Amino acid sequence: MRLSFHPHLDSTVDDGNGLWIPQPHMVPASLPEDPDNDEYRYPIYRGDDRISGLAVSCVNRKNERGSEVERVFLLDLGCDSTLESVMRVRQALGSDEDCFSFLKGLAGGLVGVFQNRSPMPYALRYVAVTRASLLAAHGISVPPTAVQAIPADHAMGLGDVVLAEVCIPAGRSQVEMSAN
Repeated sequence: MRLSFHPHLDSTVDDGNGLWIPQPHMVPASLPEDPDNDEYRYPIYRGDDRISGLAVSCVNRKNERGSEVERVFLLDLGCDSTLESVMRVRQALGSDEDCFSFLKGLAGGLVGVFQNRSPMPYALRYVAVTRASLLAAHGISVPPTAVQAIPADHAMGLGDVVLAEVCIPAGRSQVEMSAN
């Protein structure tokens, strides 16, 4: 069972597995002195039945380069509790896909829910990252090509493996999605 999500309205759908993920419920996850951190709570459905859910920490930062502004939303899949939750989702789905491929496929579904966002006056980027060292500590093989030198303003020091990314250019409805 290989995960393969594509955007559909404000959700992502995996037709082959009958799965869909709507946009998450977003709640503040930090103290008032750091209002840029949220927790994204994603329900995961098979048909009409909610079969699982996943809470992911998200860091929101604004990058400015000259007159260009970009909002970066970094979904942090690089902590023990989140990775363990992902593996429970894998088990709940009965997936036989290897752990890294499953994580990457699910990450594509998580960021993909934002792919059809309305254009904004600034660019938006949703990035799901994790840490190679965490995956190795959990016995999950990481392909050497998956570990990247990620610019500091891109991953904000939270990971060295980009699992999936959605980029929405400023003021345009065309969207670029990549599952790295």
